[in-house]
Amino acid sequence: MQLTKRLCMKFGEIIGGEVIGLSALPEYCGVRVFRTFKVSILGRNSTSPLDSIFWFQSTKIPGKTLNLGFLALLEKEVAPIVRLLTKQNITVTSIEQKYLFSKPNMINVFFQSVENPFQFAKKMRVIVNKLPFIHKRPTPGPSRNKKFRILCKQFNNIIGGSPNVIGDWCESVKERDIKVTVMGIPTTILSTRLLAFSFQSVDANGRALCIGMVTLKRNETKRFLAVLNKQAKTIPSSLYSRWFIKPNLIYLNFVRIQKPLVFAKQMNQAVKVLNDHHACKC
Repeated sequence: MQLTKRLCMKFGEIIGGEVIGLSALPEYCGVRVFRTFKVSILGRNSTSPLDSIFWFQSTKIPGKTLNLGFLALLEKEVAPIVRLLTKQNITVTSIEQKYLFSKPNMINVFFQSVENPFQFAKKMRVIVNKLPFIHKRPTPGPSRNKKFRILCKQFNNIIGGSPNVIGDWCESVKERDIKVTVMGIPTTILSTRLLAFSFQSVDANGRALCIGMVTLKRNETKRFLAVLNKQAKTIPSSLYSRWFIKPNLIYLNFVRIQKPLVFAKQMNQAVKVLNDHHACKC
């Protein structure tokens, strides 16, 4: 199925979310929704654990696309939502706690399918409709503040990624140069090989909740963790698989309370130990 902007917008309308990306070949579309209740990590407010994202990507299979997604759920929501996904013939691939020390505790449920994208979107809408506190976007924050925008731009310039500002959440995203397949289908969906660094909740001393999400090959994990521990106090939050993919990549989430620009410089150094440290800007 050939993907167009019109099809991507329709996908988003069915789910009831905001379109966040339309890529080059092989084409894919991303749609996001946010939970709107308050979450804190290490005592600092954060919207990072509250987004749920759904993707579909073109394939050579007539009328069908590769569909990936994850949901941000409260603990009590996990069992009924997993049952509903399974009932709809969606393959649940991972259930993981996203961050330690978050209040309330947030769980990510990852899933995949190969089917018509609008059929997939309708299934996702059924689930979204069952979750309270859902909106296309989070509550606006200080992103309109000039000082915050300058800090975010400096942060992104150091990381060298693509900027993403949502409320008071500043994120810089890069893409690892790894060939990934899902169910034998080559994929360009960014989240399968993501390097993402962000900050939020800057205090009066300039320190913020700084978050990293890094895609790792199995043989890189020990080396990368060693670099993080040498740099500063780091709290590894989770190390997990997301989808049934090849190669068998793992994903590390970690947090620090640190000045954002110091964090950015340290992350810029840390990724140099990865096998493709020249990871491309996406």
